[in-house]
Amino acid sequence: MEDNGVICMLPWLHFTVTMKDSVRPCCRFSQKSNVTIDNYYKEYEWLRKNMLDGVKTKECTRCYIEDQNTHSMRSTANKNFKLKEINNLTIEPLPLKFIEISLDNTCNLECKMCNSLFSSKLLKRDIMLHDSNPNMFGDDIQFMKPAKVNNKSRFEKLKALDISWEHLTEIKLLGGEPFLSPQFKEFLIFFISKGNPDKITLEIVTNCTKILQDDVVILLNKFKKIRLTGSIDGIYKYNDYQRVNSNFEDSVKNYKLYLQQLNNISKPHIHITWSILNINCINETIDFWEKEKKNMPGLTISSAVASGLTSPTHAPPWYHLWLDSIVDWNQHTMTKVTKQEIDQTSNFNNKNWKLIQKQIKLTDKFYKMSLEDYNPELYNFFKKYEKYDTFIEDVAKEKIDLIEEFKIRHHEEVAELNLRNNLTVEASRKNIKEINLVHNQKLQNSIKKETIEKVIGKSLYNFYFGRNNEM
Repeated sequence: MEDNGVICMLPWLHFTVTMKDSVRPCCRFSQKSNVTIDNYYKEYEWLRKNMLDGVKTKECTRCYIEDQNTHSMRSTANKNFKLKEINNLTIEPLPLKFIEISLDNTCNLECKMCNSLFSSKLLKRDIMLHDSNPNMFGDDIQFMKPAKVNNKSRFEKLKALDISWEHLTEIKLLGGEPFLSPQFKEFLIFFISKGNPDKITLEIVTNCTKILQDDVVILLNKFKKIRLTGSIDGIYKYNDYQRVNSNFEDSVKNYKLYLQQLNNISKPHIHITWSILNINCINETIDFWEKEKKNMPGLTISSAVASGLTSPTHAPPWYHLWLDSIVDWNQHTMTKVTKQEIDQTSNFNNKNWKLIQKQIKLTDKFYKMSLEDYNPELYNFFKKYEKYDTFIEDVAKEKIDLIEEFKIRHHEEVAELNLRNNLTVEASRKNIKEINLVHNQKLQNSIKKETIEKVIGKSLYNFYFGRNNEM
């Protein structure tokens, strides 16, 4: 079957088991997409039908973006599971071949973009943040309330799932930190006994802090391949600030040791999560790993934009202007894809922006750290632009008020015009849009250009008022 640019094999033969024992088509779907395992295939018939019909789905946006520049998770899945060799794909699911699971949330790091659902070490921090400001855990952002996970019962539930394991060819294991899990060794023994390990590629995502013991190495080497992904976010202090208790140089050293211990590594792979806290070092990070390819033949790197409160997508335009001034987005395919993803999913919310800044201050105090010591460029940005936050908020409020006033003033005018011309619904909408464009021009002129430029500068003024005249 030919790839229509939308279809992905994952909803047919794969699912991701979440920390709450629910499932979704893949790790890129939001937590709101979770369903029970018993209803999974029925609940996602619509997705398989859309894919067969070539209808795009918003949850798959990141793959569509990646497809424009390089291979995506979607195209990789189609290649690995041989879409082209399937003659009659219907909405009915295929035998399970690939499963992604989080064994438990046992972890030794306290990553700033993570939460206590995925790291046992983060419970105290999340309680502190919640007590300081419960609004930090609202529904408008993907940031969880403090969570306790019963790790032992969770593993028992995984083993009890009514699944035919013998068809499995891929397992992706997340954490917590898998190498630290009390159940990790038992997990390996379970799949060695239930499945066909010599046919299984086991992908493990590790924070590269744990030295592997010999008995675990022996078990790991029984699998067909190990796809070992090291999670290291940025370089040196940038990484250490985002991943509390991590040490960049030790993590790189440990990852190289894993490559020596395991004889079935398919490809060395490093994954980076970009947040507001580290993305300004993206060029230097790529340079570092490009040089390391000499020491680690076949090394690949990938990245993702953080989805929680620290995501750059929540940042205001003046942050992106600053970022554009110091980052070479044309450096690498990764930088191009990252920039495109941020631009297409950007959703500035002043409330979230204030929460981000508050979280940085609270966590710095909690961990006895200082942003200035780890990322002085970002620290100086905050200091320089903090006066703009309040100013732009006031301007935005004024514009919203004026827009509402205009809509009321021109409601009768629009209605009369539509009635007189006997416009269709589509034409009516177009007519309203044109009137609003005229209004936006009037609105821009109602705010003194010189006043705004004096406070925020010409480039920032052009950014705000030069793009559809909208905030």
